[in-house]
Amino acid sequence: LAIKYFQLASQSGHVNAYYNLAQIHATGTGVPRNCHTAVELYKNVAERGRWSERLMEAYVSYRGGRVDEALFKYLFLAELGYEPAQTNFAYIIDRGGLKIAF
Repeated sequence: LAIKYFQLASQSGHVNAYYNLAQIHATGTGVPRNCHTAVELYKNVAERGRWSERLMEAYVSYRGGRVDEALFKYLFLAELGYEPAQTNFAYIIDRGGLKIAF
């Protein structure tokens, strides 16, 4: 019964519901243990955290013409495994946006 309510809550975007579902699937509590599902749910939790604010900051920097600043922000998030940041970093590099030397 708890799983049903966690699923309903997660569909409404509640981060704690995603986390609880991830825990349930990781431990196999009431459902067959499924690490793949648990990882996907944990990823949803991570992407809905403060990192999304950092991604928006990088986007605002890019739109404001501060490309070097945006690149550093995207790079930081990309190194943490945040896929949208990896994509945005690659996009800027591909468009010739790198003006700094590492």
